[in-house]
Amino acid sequence: MASTSSHLSHDSASAPTRSLHQADPYVIVKFDRRQTKNLEQLYDVAFDRYDEATERDHKIIRDAFPSVEQLSDIVHDLPAVGFRRVFESIDWNTMQGILHRTVKHPRGDKVPPMPELDTYFRIDFKAPRTKTRLSQTQTSIWDRCDETPETLAIQLRDNCKQVQQAFVGFGIGADYTHRISDRRQTSFNHDVLSLEEFRDRYSEADGRRTRIVDVEQGWEYDHPALPILSGKIPISGINRNWAWSDSRGGWVNFGLHGLMVLGLVAARDGIGIAPATTPYLASEWKKPAGRPWMENTAEAIVTALTLLEPGDVILIEGQQVFSGENLPVEADEMIFQAIVAAHHLGITVIEAAGSNYPTGRNLDTVTLPGGRKLFEKDSGAILVAAGVNPDNPTRFYRDPQSNYGSRIDCFADGDSILALDSPGAAGQTLGDYELVEGGGTSSASAIIAGVALVLQGLNKGLSRPIHPWTLREWLRNDNVGTHACSTDGSQPMIGVMPNLRAIDKRYGPFKMPNHPVLKAHAKIKQTVNDRVRDQRRIRIAV
Repeated sequence: MASTSSHLSHDSASAPTRSLHQADPYVIVKFDRRQTKNLEQLYDVAFDRYDEATERDHKIIRDAFPSVEQLSDIVHDLPAVGFRRVFESIDWNTMQGILHRTVKHPRGDKVPPMPELDTYFRIDFKAPRTKTRLSQTQTSIWDRCDETPETLAIQLRDNCKQVQQAFVGFGIGADYTHRISDRRQTSFNHDVLSLEEFRDRYSEADGRRTRIVDVEQGWEYDHPALPILSGKIPISGINRNWAWSDSRGGWVNFGLHGLMVLGLVAARDGIGIAPATTPYLASEWKKPAGRPWMENTAEAIVTALTLLEPGDVILIEGQQVFSGENLPVEADEMIFQAIVAAHHLGITVIEAAGSNYPTGRNLDTVTLPGGRKLFEKDSGAILVAAGVNPDNPTRFYRDPQSNYGSRIDCFADGDSILALDSPGAAGQTLGDYELVEGGGTSSASAIIAGVALVLQGLNKGLSRPIHPWTLREWLRNDNVGTHACSTDGSQPMIGVMPNLRAIDKRYGPFKMPNHPVLKAHAKIKQTVNDRVRDQRRIRIAV
């Protein structure tokens, strides 16, 4: 077993200068369904350059934007403008099926209504293939392209009655770096989770009957601890790793983050919390033919909705970068809407809160472009921060780099976590294990995803999957979790670490317990209940 370790959170000494995947700004347009008569036709329009679109496409675009006088001028000045639906891998009929599968919500659910995902379209701005030589008195169209997305968004909002909403998107990012260390190998804290005690009580507490989609990047398909992944490919996007520019300008590939995270959830060698779950992969990245790499997170989530059912789980491991800060991915409007859609289908979404070096970020104070507060609306996701226990295995503090805030629901170990080997990062042989030093919200959210799968699997066995809103209330309940401590008397603001045994006492039992005496008592109780029910039936019949 390997004894080296990796670091998945931001390290100032090795901080990357820029990401290889820095996206160009783009405009998202949401059409008003009642005002847009040709919405289904518009849904099939897709081109990378306006000057290469078909005449039919031109007509449909003109019909969609009839009252914007300057739109044609902007489009013709920028021949590299592309247009397509946001969720381009989801055809019209499949999308309609998603939108009509909503489940009943529990009382008190405050998540916004099911979004009209088929009404969102994307306008991309790309550099021209060739640049024309201009005189000193002329201005290149591309010189003002940075202002064009916001200009277009304002024009569409102000002048086009078909457009319900228009805003600028920026793409995703992350801050994963790796560092080798000699720290000892540990695993996550089973005692605080009460995982072993819970498994002793319920033999099926292993995630069976559930499915999870891991939304991120960087998986190894052939690790022996994850035999179920053999031969799999992502259900959305392309599997690749993050690449960064180091301080010398060279590109560096930083390992298989997805493999390490998925091992905490589903590895079958004692590391995984829910080893009987069925995992699927959805990449944050896609590479359409003839086009550059594009972020794919929102589309990856919606693609997962075609596969999952109530009681299943989506784990989102990425971060959203705004103004140089790492935020939860729902800071992006389209990702927020995709998470809301999952909530309405009864699918639990676990979302990393994100990390910022060196002191984390108070998410309550984040204002997004356009003036919207980050958590002004509730996506329904379970937000997970990271805790560390440097001096006591049962006493946790906020990981200094972890984001925090009143919206955070749970925390889990973000310290040294034993994970599946990532050969690209540390050069170990396939099948080994390594210590993830400073796993941060990456490891923490994976642990909470495992806990969610264990609970959902037991309830699916009773044909009563837990609604995401209800499950979130269980996991964040102050009375059934471990609170984080503070070194200065302030509130850590990272929620609680769930305790499965306490959850079982408050909300269980979830299934027939393992203990033979308890089973006997349960059988007697069930017999009495059956007799009472039969007597009631007789009385009703009489």
